[in-house]
Amino acid sequence: MAIRQNLLVLLSLAVLIPTLNANTLESEEYWQKHENEFDPYWKGRAETAAVDNNAAYFPDPYSVSGNLSSSVSE
Repeated sequence: MAIRQNLLVLLSLAVLIPTLNANTLESEEYWQKHENEFDPYWKGRAETAAVDNNAAYFPDPYSVSGNLSSSVSE
């Protein structure tokens, strides 16, 4: 019985210890160091997404649903 308990504790520690340092990318220090590397890329993506969202926007949702309904019923 003691062997099973020791094995359970050992297995639990083997699983738990690596997870203690698993979120190193979530630290503020990491993002401050790599901000210059990632920031221009994501700003460019945000600008592209804003242009695409504005192009896909329909101010009248009833015309979109009416067009969809007529296309489905045909």
